[in-house]
Amino acid sequence: MSAGATAEQAYYIGAWARTRPDHPAVIMAESGQTITYQQLDERSNRLAQLWYDRGLRRGDHVAILLHNQVEYFDAVWAAMRSGLYYTPINWHLTAPEANYIVADCGARSVVASYALADVAADIKVEIPLMVGGAVDGWEPYDDAVASYPATPLDDEPEGAGMFYSSGTTGVPKGILFPLRDAKISDPSPLMAYKSPIQADADTIYLSPAPMYHTAPVVF
Repeated sequence: MSAGATAEQAYYIGAWARTRPDHPAVIMAESGQTITYQQLDERSNRLAQLWYDRGLRRGDHVAILLHNQVEYFDAVWAAMRSGLYYTPINWHLTAPEANYIVADCGARSVVASYALADVAADIKVEIPLMVGGAVDGWEPYDDAVASYPATPLDDEPEGAGMFYSSGTTGVPKGILFPLRDAKISDPSPLMAYKSPIQADADTIYLSPAPMYHTAPVVF
C-alpha cells in the first residue's frame, strides 16, 4: 500500500477503480491479456448485478470451476461485493467429485470454463454460467452479463471464500466462517496482517499456483 493510501483503498476494488482506473489489475503472463482496475470493477459489478437480479442474497453460495483466467477475478470480486460465499473447485477433480462440492456447499450458481465442460457436465444449479463456449443447459457467460449495469449494487455487504479440504481422509470438507457484518468498502482485518513481503501499490504479484488454492486467490 502506498503512503497515504487508506485501508479502504488497499482492499476495495471500487476504490482502486476510482484512484487508478487505467492501472493493470490482472495481467495474464502467457497471453499478455490485461484487465485494468476500472475494467475489473465493471466486470465484477455486472456479475454481481446478475446474481442479485436472479435472487441471490447475502449468505448464498456460488462456485468457481475455472482455470487461472481473468474471469476468476470477476467471480471472486462479484461474490465479495455481494455478501456471497464463493467456493473455488479444483479443476483436477473428476465430474462426480466436483459435483459433490457444488451440492455440498449449496451453490446456486457456478461459473465454469468450457475447457472444463466434461468436469462440469453433471452439475445442476439455478444459474449455470459457461465461459468460452456453448454447452447445453449452461448460459454463455459473456451474453448473460452483457445486459447488466457496470455499477455497484446499492448495498455491498462483504462476502467471503468457503474453501474445501483436499479430502485425503474422506470426502472434502467445507470450511465455513461467519460473514462479517460489514460492507466490502469497510477497512478489512486482512490489511492488519504483517506480510513478510514488503508490498506497495506498484508491486506485481506473480501467481504460478492454481487459483483454487486458498493462498493464491486470497492474495
